[in-house]
Amino acid sequence: MRWAPVVTSKGAEAVICAAAERIRDPQNIATANALAVCQTAYPESIHWQGYSVAQGFAGLAIACGYLNDCFPSKGWDAVGHQYLAQAVRSLEQSQNPPLGLFAGLSGVGFAADSLSAGGKRYGKLLAKIDSHLQAKVPVFCEDLVQQKPGCAVVQFDVISGLAGIGLYLMIRREGIGDDALVAILECFIHLSEEVDGLPRWHSPTALLDKNMLKRFPGGNMNLGLAHGIAGPLALMSKAAVSGVRVPGLEDAIDRIVRRLLSAQDHDEWGVGWPDAIPISAGEPKASLSYRPAWCYGTAGVARALWLAAAASGDRSIQNIAIQAMAGVSERLARVPADLPPTFCHGKAGLLQILLRFYQDTGMEVFAGDARRLFDQIVATYDSAAPMGFYCVEPGKRRVDNPGFLDGAPGVVLTLLAATKPVEPTWDRLFAI
Repeated sequence: MRWAPVVTSKGAEAVICAAAERIRDPQNIATANALAVCQTAYPESIHWQGYSVAQGFAGLAIACGYLNDCFPSKGWDAVGHQYLAQAVRSLEQSQNPPLGLFAGLSGVGFAADSLSAGGKRYGKLLAKIDSHLQAKVPVFCEDLVQQKPGCAVVQFDVISGLAGIGLYLMIRREGIGDDALVAILECFIHLSEEVDGLPRWHSPTALLDKNMLKRFPGGNMNLGLAHGIAGPLALMSKAAVSGVRVPGLEDAIDRIVRRLLSAQDHDEWGVGWPDAIPISAGEPKASLSYRPAWCYGTAGVARALWLAAAASGDRSIQNIAIQAMAGVSERLARVPADLPPTFCHGKAGLLQILLRFYQDTGMEVFAGDARRLFDQIVATYDSAAPMGFYCVEPGKRRVDNPGFLDGAPGVVLTLLAATKPVEPTWDRLFAI
């Protein structure tokens, strides 16, 4: 696939390269880490875990993989090797590491694959990880199938659950086959089925975290791409397009699409989705509240629907996805949101989704919106900050986060994706 950059700017390139160099220096990472713990209002989230992609060395290794693709003579593969080694050491010291993509075994595998030079390196490490996943994943899936209707999102989502593990297994298909991936898809087919008018993937009260429980005392259906059903939909759609054949897969995709369409809402900017909806008809519907982000809200759902349309060939779904993303862009242009520059719930995540929509559609509106967001992100660069870019928490609290998901590395990679003719395959992490 040819990747078309949307920005040409020597000034911006200098900023990106300067920020990238902060990733190269382990002392910068340590300094930012120490500062972040003191600065954040969420110390339980800003917790460095060596094997984590979101907040650890595995994420830095992935960043180095793309930096090496963009600047092959700058020694980024060697830097990535050092970070990967630290991630593996952390994994080995863990008693029972989780399997997930953003803080577990699948994420370390993704990092190793990113630095593997097309499979020429890290073969033993990848074989060990793949073997462990092949043994564990079918058991996890069977337990979830046997569970009575209702799930915690961490069981099936992109961040911690089966959808994220499946995204990793998708990139390893050539070497390990499809057995574990098929087990996940069969599990999702089962979860897509309805019992008493509710899909099996809904979250009852007992399985909600305290924040969601406060908003949805009767339980909910989480729609987001990071933590909700849009993540499994994206994986299922990608698998179908890639030729993975599982009986019932197309019907399951259709059921989830219809569920998302039934949950859509409208405002002056067009169609949109809240982060979740209540399962009880007696509870008030959640407001769109407008969350323009990768993790939750319209942009992530629109991208999942686009992928579903690619799997089904349904142009009407494709058009809904385009219209929804165009509405996100128009709203951001007219009513600028106070968003951090970072990926998860900030401008970098939106920029990457816009870049993908532009590559897929060729629509100049998405390229123009991407350029505007790009300029806004570059303008937040601070040469005095250890990592160059801050995460910004509610209350405009600046945090020197060195993690991939909520910190500077994710910003750097997204800015590079806008300027370099090198496909950002790292965004397979994000199901977009």
